[in-house]
Amino acid sequence: MNDLTVFNFQSQPIRTYADKNGEPWFCLSDTCAALNISRYHPDRLPQKGVTICCTLTKGGNQELTFVNEPNLYRLVFRSNKPEAQKFANWVYEEVLPSIRKTGSYAVKPHDSIINISDIKKSIKAGVKDLFRPYAGHDAYYNIGDEEIVGYMSRWYWTRHRSVLKALEEKDEQIRTLQNKINQIKAVI
Repeated sequence: MNDLTVFNFQSQPIRTYADKNGEPWFCLSDTCAALNISRYHPDRLPQKGVTICCTLTKGGNQELTFVNEPNLYRLVFRSNKPEAQKFANWVYEEVLPSIRKTGSYAVKPHDSIINISDIKKSIKAGVKDLFRPYAGHDAYYNIGDEEIVGYMSRWYWTRHRSVLKALEEKDEQIRTLQNKINQIKAVI
């Protein structure tokens, strides 16, 4: 299997894959390592949600045990380790009460979400004020709102593309360094 996706839980990599129905499966050994569970046997879980996949690793092809999402929850909720309890508490204290009260769980909207249409209106108003003194003097300045926004957008992206690219490169360097720091911390 080469369709693995790796994500980190508290700087611990966990290999996952999605089956043909799009359902996630989690590598049991990675999950146990992330939850600080030293010995766990897949026989303790319902076998319907356990599968063995031949996976390419650094040591060559190996058979790894993967569990489905319900079995992942069973594994977490049975554990008394602090790492597992943190996740379990979130489910018990936030997710389940929300489902009981409202019938669903949704992340609370963030107050500082930017409304793009409001920004467009502000830019249009500001640019119109800038061009107002020239409105009657020349047909060149008699342009519509959409054209003004288009000019401003093109100006912004042509002038700032190199800055944005440099920022993205720095962000990638920071992520790489943070991963190395986390690996060093794990060894120490």
